[in-house]
Order: sequence, then C-alpha cells, then structure tokens
Amino acid sequence: MTVASEHRLESKREFSLELCLYLVSLGLALALRLHALGRFPLLDAEADLALSAWRLARGLPTSLRGYSPLLLHLNSLLFFFTNGSDAQARLWGVLFGSALVVLPYGLRQQLGRLGALATSFLLAISPSFTYFSRSVDGSIIIAFCELGLMVAMVSYSKQRKPAYLVAMALLLVLGLLAGALFYTLLTMLLTFVLTLYVWNRLNRGMPVVDELR
Repeated sequence: MTVASEHRLESKREFSLELCLYLVSLGLALALRLHALGRFPLLDAEADLALSAWRLARGLPTSLRGYSPLLLHLNSLLFFFTNGSDAQARLWGVLFGSALVVLPYGLRQQLGRLGALATSFLLAISPSFTYFSRSVDGSIIIAFCELGLMVAMVSYSKQRKPAYLVAMALLLVLGLLAGALFYTLLTMLLTFVLTLYVWNRLNRGMPVVDELR
C-alpha cells in the first residue's frame, strides 16, 4: 500500500470516528430532552399556545395573539393526528434542540475539529439548552435557525453552492415564523455583516477582515 493510500485510509477512519462522536452527542441530547418529557405541566404561556394549537387542529375558534406561528401550526398538525398532550406539545422543541448540537460540525474550520466536537457535547448537556428545548415558546427553534444561518453563510462564503442559498432562505423563513426574538438576532447578524463589508471596502487587504470572516 502506498503512502497516499495509507493517508486516505487514516483520514477516512478519523472522519468515520468523528461522525460517530457527533451521533453520540445527538443521542445524548435526545435522551436528556426526552426524559420524563410530560412529567411537569405546561406553564401558562405554554398552555395557551398548546391550547390554541389543539383548538386549531379541531377547527375551533382560537386566539392568534402572542404566539409562535411556526410552533402553533406544527403543533396543530401533530394534534390533528393525535389527542394531544404536554409531552407532544414539547416534541418539536426537543427535535430542534437536539438537531442544534450537530450544527457545530459546519464550523470545524473556525473552531477546529476538537473545538467543534466539544461545542456539540456542551450544547447537548447544557442545562439551559435542555430547558429551552423542553419549553413551548419557539426560543430553541430560533437558536437553531440563527446558528444554522451562520453555518450556511460561512459555508457559502467558501463554496458558492446554490444549496447553501436554499438553506439560508429556508432557515430565514423558519426563524421569522418561530418568534419575535429572531428579528433582534437577525438585526445583530446583519449589522455585523454590514460592518464587515464597509470595513473591507475602506481597508482593503487588512488581515483582520479575513480573521473576522
């Protein structure tokens, strides 16, 4: 076997091991978020949103004020095929919150392979992210869309693939529908990008621009 072949085989093994570790992180996140999911009752605001979704699924009049449009319709779709429960009302948050832990994989170049993997496990076991993943308020969906949007933007800046533009458009729509907090986070992100663009125009060739990018 040539040296090049051995190097490719070793890289493949490392890549497979890395993917397995991300799957372990995903499994850990799911386990923590699904454990006793329906043990505690919904808070007042959560119960209002869940009740609105249940009434919408049954074709009954419902209030459309102060809610997450995305979560309302996702839960109403789920309740349409089920009888509904506290655990089911939290299910979408669990899924988005668990999927969040694999997003650092797309930032391996910026964080390093070990840093991205460590970030994934920290997100998986984080008490705060676990709590918000079990809350019916759309906040964890906003966090998923915001981080996913950043990953897609970074990936598109390196490889001009249309798939990344499609991903950005989809995440943007989901984020805008998830809740009002996304507007604030999006404004912060766009302000940073605009500042970076202006800085680059005024200071061409500045190394710090590449570092920030």
